[in-house]
Amino acid sequence: LVLDLRSWIYDPAPDVFTALTSRAAGGSAITLACESWASADRVRAWLPDHRTAYSVRTETQLRRYIEGRTRDAIPAVPVAIRHSLLHDGGDLEALRRFAPRVAAWTVDDVTRACALAAWGVDEIVSNRIEVLAAL
Repeated sequence: LVLDLRSWIYDPAPDVFTALTSRAAGGSAITLACESWASADRVRAWLPDHRTAYSVRTETQLRRYIEGRTRDAIPAVPVAIRHSLLHDGGDLEALRRFAPRVAAWTVDDVTRACALAAWGVDEIVSNRIEVLAAL
């Protein structure tokens, strides 16, 4: 389960923290992806045993992540990346030098999901159960 926090109006991280700690004690299969990387960092501090990822929607964010990792200004946080930013296995391999885990979202095509899995993407996010079943 990937929870992707997308809120520019208010910070949902405290509510998510409360919900996760009350319902998912210990290790969890939940990955919390945040487009607000500051929110992701707060959740990582609050829930160090849960998987938290930076959500990457655009090429600009991807460059920011890689440049930050290159300068050691950003910690080695997993990424949940828009699947269209991964053009081939080489793109994934390059990103792997900086990110410990890579999830691809939102993949609603079985062929595309299988290609991403073959390249080695760690997690696939989809709105379609048949895509997940095919994996």
